[in-house]
Amino acid sequence: MKALEEQKYQVAVIAPMKAGKSTFLNALIGADILASETVACTVCRTVVRHIESGQPQLWEYREGQRQGDMIAEGEAQTIVQKFLWRTREIREEGNPDEVTHFELWHPIEAISKYPSLAGFRLVDTPGPNEWESAGFSATALKETTLEAVRTCDAIIFLLDYTSFKDEASSGLFKELIEGRQEFLAENTGKIYFILNKVDMKSEKDRPIPDVIAGIKEDLKTFGFPNPVVYPVSARKGLLAKLISLGAATESQKKDFRKFFSSAYAVEDGEGGSYTPPPSKIAPQALKDSGIPAIEEKAIQTIVQSSGWNLLSGVCGKLDKAAKGIEDTLNVEIRGWQIAIEDLEAKVEEYKKRSESAKGKLQDVRNSVKEKERELIERFGRELNEFSEKAKLRIGEQFNRFAEARRKRSPLSDPLGWVKQSIDSFLQESVPFVFDSSKSGSDPYKIQVYDQSEAKKIWKKIKDFCGPVIKAWWIEAQDQLVRDGAKIQRELARQIQRQTQEISNELSEYLKESLQIKLNPNPIQFPSFKLLSIDEQIKHQQEAYTRYENVQKYKDETRYTQDKRRVKGGFCQKGHDEDYERPYTVRVPYTEKVGTTAHRDLYEIDLHQTTKTIQQKIDERATASKKMLERVVEKQVMAHFNNAEQQIYKYINKFQADFDYLLIERQEKEAQAEQIRQTIEWQKENLKPDLIELEEIKKSLEAWKPTQVSK
Repeated sequence: MKALEEQKYQVAVIAPMKAGKSTFLNALIGADILASETVACTVCRTVVRHIESGQPQLWEYREGQRQGDMIAEGEAQTIVQKFLWRTREIREEGNPDEVTHFELWHPIEAISKYPSLAGFRLVDTPGPNEWESAGFSATALKETTLEAVRTCDAIIFLLDYTSFKDEASSGLFKELIEGRQEFLAENTGKIYFILNKVDMKSEKDRPIPDVIAGIKEDLKTFGFPNPVVYPVSARKGLLAKLISLGAATESQKKDFRKFFSSAYAVEDGEGGSYTPPPSKIAPQALKDSGIPAIEEKAIQTIVQSSGWNLLSGVCGKLDKAAKGIEDTLNVEIRGWQIAIEDLEAKVEEYKKRSESAKGKLQDVRNSVKEKERELIERFGRELNEFSEKAKLRIGEQFNRFAEARRKRSPLSDPLGWVKQSIDSFLQESVPFVFDSSKSGSDPYKIQVYDQSEAKKIWKKIKDFCGPVIKAWWIEAQDQLVRDGAKIQRELARQIQRQTQEISNELSEYLKESLQIKLNPNPIQFPSFKLLSIDEQIKHQQEAYTRYENVQKYKDETRYTQDKRRVKGGFCQKGHDEDYERPYTVRVPYTEKVGTTAHRDLYEIDLHQTTKTIQQKIDERATASKKMLERVVEKQVMAHFNNAEQQIYKYINKFQADFDYLLIERQEKEAQAEQIRQTIEWQKENLKPDLIELEEIKKSLEAWKPTQVSK
């Protein structure tokens, strides 16, 4: 029961800008508390945490901080204003405080009738076009979304009817979904597509079913075999729910009457019509909005997947314990029936079999270590391949840039990285850099007369390279984590199978030797207890950076004085200050390299710059390998140790039973028949419990969701 209460259930909501995500989330929450704007509002992850009572609170979490800071408390309007102000500030100033996520503590009306879901969370994640519009760290937003897709119990893709009604935006989620079809197809049971704003349909628009049919065809091309799309009016649902709860303001009631009440007009006795008050209409309007249907489906998915795993694990433990008691009673009954000399001989033979089983366990351990080594080597090769490609691409881009300078034919976007290229920046800020008479004959050396101009170019190159390198890392990281999770499951099944064979051999010996009924000893890995690779990496990173002291300079001109000892690593989210902010490299430039007309020249060497960036990529790959190695070792051996402990417990249990039985036989041989009858009576009393457990197991099996079955 404690595990059930502490279990976390997360539903991620992903949507493009202006799709009505905040309104949809507010409809689930049952309060108009999440702010929305016409520009990108989701500057980082926001987790809505369910509370049963108390004042709503808004918390802010920053890079490297274990504890958050409460930044607002009280009524919805207070929190909305503070939240809106803070997201604007982060977006406009580039997140100087390194905020990683927000947490809103508020009752979630959608689960109010499910007290066992105290750990329910709604996760507001940035959509693909919010990655592009974010001025400070689009890659960090993408990383947040990809992590949510991997780890959440249910995922809701919110689509905008006004974008899809004319068969537009077919590639809306292409960047998020492309390359992940297999992973998403395996998790089809937890993914929902919602077409929002269906109330915006006009008479001339295509019917909603036709729009949904077109969306389904698009989704099939992305790897979803039978996607289900739910039509929803989040605005209608929010207003109707607020009115039903008695929490609507006069302004919200006015909006409801203006936009939705007319659809619920009824005829009066004289052939006319009248519109009932909002309080009478609201329950039906809420149902018609589609919000209750998606609440029911998403919550059902969570209860059936996470809840089923947890409860079946608990049931399995109870069943194993009860059958262990039955086995002990069967051994004792048989132990009192055979001659004591035969019993002693069988005990000695059991000890030999036990030692043999322990030896086989060591063989499995060695096999697991070999698989672990292969897994680490595989990931190492993938990281090497990534870093080599990244280094090559960096070199090629700078070569293109230098060639453009040599030919004096600047490219519109020579690096192909962001909307404004290095080339265009140099032309705007330092127009003479393409003049070979002033820049020198080497196109890889940029020379300017003013130190501040040199620093501008240096900073621009540094800022340019950082986000793109980090974006590549995020893609590589996402692939490695997904592959790692898949291999982890396969390896866990292999460990379970091999250790189960060892356990079965012991059981078979005991059954044949004693001629008794003996239950199998299932090796169990309760899935609700196993950490995902994402979580393991976070724990490893936390331990790795806990005592690291980092000195930071906000003044970019003092960068050369910054002596931080940066430790890169694989999936270093939440603690590695170099990973979470844009990836930075020092671009070398030489002060006062020559004199022309008594004016000093400042030089940036692109050859050296390329080498510096490539060296940084190598450092990242090396650190990532070390981090990944620790994670794999810890996770893989956790599986084996779990199985090993279960077998040792099984071996020791029967050894203890035999030892106790031998002592009893030696001391109470005269009472043998009476003792045997007592044990038989105990065995009969155990039967109702075993029957009840079997009924519970059948009930759980009938409730087993398709997603878990896969």
